[in-house]
Amino acid sequence: VWVTWDQIGFSQNGRSFPSSEYRPSGFKLLRPGNLGSHGKIVWDAENTRYLPIQWAQDYSTYIVGPRELVINLTAQSLKDEFLGRVCLAGDSEECLLNQRIARLTPTEIMPEYLLWMFKSRVFRRFVDGLNKGSLIQHMFTSQLVSFTFPLPPLPEQHRIVAEVERRLSIIDALETVSRLNGTPPEKF
Repeated sequence: VWVTWDQIGFSQNGRSFPSSEYRPSGFKLLRPGNLGSHGKIVWDAENTRYLPIQWAQDYSTYIVGPRELVINLTAQSLKDEFLGRVCLAGDSEECLLNQRIARLTPTEIMPEYLLWMFKSRVFRRFVDGLNKGSLIQHMFTSQLVSFTFPLPPLPEQHRIVAEVERRLSIIDALETVSRLNGTPPEKF
């Protein structure tokens, strides 16, 4: 069937956390720079910020947990697909949901299937059509209501995810061989 986002899930916008509270350690704060183009959240020395644990205790409804989807809601341009970039939190993820990012919570749908749907051309066309003429591009969770996409039965979602991940693992293996051999990946 074809569905809209509001039929199969709900979203929660992040909140503003003060940069004056950043610490060298504590509870991780999810920011747009943590959203990797490969669909995974990235934590490294340059992009990781921490808040005192008290912030997580006071704002526990903003904690992103394992296997949750998050989406970037603002970007400088559309060219790197940063606006609307979706990532799936890792199996042991815990971080606070910052402003300009939203949590996407599906009901009775594989989060991995939705990750690949939100990384598809169907969703990219939707995002690209949202804003025109602004230097900073924005999208809003309320706009997701009009996003329509195919929703197969659960067993087919599992097969689709398995096939996508199988093909991506082949690509990863080819890139590894390419690096080891000194051959640029585009030559494959």
